[in-house]
Amino acid sequence: MEVTHKLDTIWRVSLVLNVQKNALPDVYKSVYLPLKTADESLCLEPDKIHSIQLSEKVRILLVPQGENNLHGVIIFDKDNSPFEQFKNSSELLNFFQENGGKIGQLFDLQEVENLLKRPVAKVTTIECNQFHDSNNILILGDAAHAVSPSLGQGCNSALEDVMIIDELLDKYQDNWDLVMPAFTEKRVPDAEALQQLSNYTVPRKKSLIFEYFLRLRISRLLNQWFPKNFYRPIFELVTETTLSYQEILQLHQGWINKVKQSQ
Repeated sequence: MEVTHKLDTIWRVSLVLNVQKNALPDVYKSVYLPLKTADESLCLEPDKIHSIQLSEKVRILLVPQGENNLHGVIIFDKDNSPFEQFKNSSELLNFFQENGGKIGQLFDLQEVENLLKRPVAKVTTIECNQFHDSNNILILGDAAHAVSPSLGQGCNSALEDVMIIDELLDKYQDNWDLVMPAFTEKRVPDAEALQQLSNYTVPRKKSLIFEYFLRLRISRLLNQWFPKNFYRPIFELVTETTLSYQEILQLHQGWINKVKQSQ
């Protein structure tokens, strides 16, 4: 197998598999919170992804882990760390509690101190023109389509890859010569759609943040009242339905285009 490197962004495997590696302007720190406060006066829903925009370029995304924990990330601009403006952990804790809504109330001093010690991680995405090379190589998950963590779909999309491969193996009776190109044909468009959804669902521009949360509230109400005429928000479609990423992108293409043009 021949692998060549070009301009730190393009990789070619056997001169067939073209890979685009991109570093996004956002970076992140991992965060670990309880699902509820110590006195149980506040408890977030255990089957939902929780997110809040703290400022124009700072947002928190949390996913439930087990019955009592939330694991997630604080995403921010790589050139403007929100942690540098605070003199100590107490000031940062106050910031979360004053600006983080319900999520902010779950922070305590110990988690804030741990957060300050954790390294900053870069957000890198991967785009491939195909996910196979003849019948010798098959890639999936982050190797094929690493995405921003903003929708929490990295692991989910990888598991969906496995499910689709299993379905194709049944369909083509374990004939890998047919399974591999079929997998590429089915999954590359979905991976491209997931890149769009992950990069542009949540706006970075302050002028669009209010519109984003307003749309979120309105779409939930309209879907509840008229489910056949109005579709659910992107977050709910990717986590609570079996719609493909292509179908979800098509439903929300207008908003995705608007956010993309603003950045």
